[in-house]
Amino acid sequence: YEADPGPAMVRLVQFMVSATGCTTVVTAEMVESLETHELVEQVAARPEAFPGQGSSYPAGATGPEGRRFRANFSELLRQVVVSSSNSILYDGVLMDLLMGLVTSLSSCVMRPLRHTGSLAALTLLPALAGVSVREAKQQELTGRQLEAEGRKRVESRAADRMEVLQTKLDEMAQNQEELDHIINYLFTSVFVLRCKDTADDIRSLCMQQLGAWIRDFPARWVTVMANYYELYFHLQYLHSHVPSHVDCF
Repeated sequence: YEADPGPAMVRLVQFMVSATGCTTVVTAEMVESLETHELVEQVAARPEAFPGQGSSYPAGATGPEGRRFRANFSELLRQVVVSSSNSILYDGVLMDLLMGLVTSLSSCVMRPLRHTGSLAALTLLPALAGVSVREAKQQELTGRQLEAEGRKRVESRAADRMEVLQTKLDEMAQNQEELDHIINYLFTSVFVLRCKDTADDIRSLCMQQLGAWIRDFPARWVTVMANYYELYFHLQYLHSHVPSHVDCF
């Protein structure tokens, strides 16, 4: 991506489309000329490109094969976030493409697209939250360094060190703001909608991920869910689908 963004973005879109079980080939022209929702609409308009007309697809597969696919798919997306967290994550290109793609997929009528897009978005959320936590810790450390430098006598301060630390702190604050925007966008555009999905397995996926988020990042998600969790808990618990009840607990 750093050497040549174009082909890398085509490969990323192709990966997401292929993960739905679709055999459509994504071209550079499609990625460059179409908005993500238009690209997804083109994919969805060709049901013949889905084996069995979309009745079976990787993300919805049961048994060891399905679990292995979901684990590998999720791990690759987590690695995309981790490997790009130093700079690429904030370039306004890669994450814009990925956000547009997963939200468009997750809102699609076709279940293979909707389920795969939901899985991708719900995987990206905790990965981004992890980056946010690390950024916050580094920001706190840099702030303490700046305060310590400011308490030194003028003649004891390293040349331009306070300016360098302040610039670094400002950049971290901007990155944190961007991360918050991405996380909130994915949460409201995918989780808030898909936890009420008509498909049982998509609703269960949402509840499973919610529990994992609160377990792993309580400081962030307990606050975010203050206005949502009780509503969704009761919504799932009152539903007739038994696995959703288990996921609530």
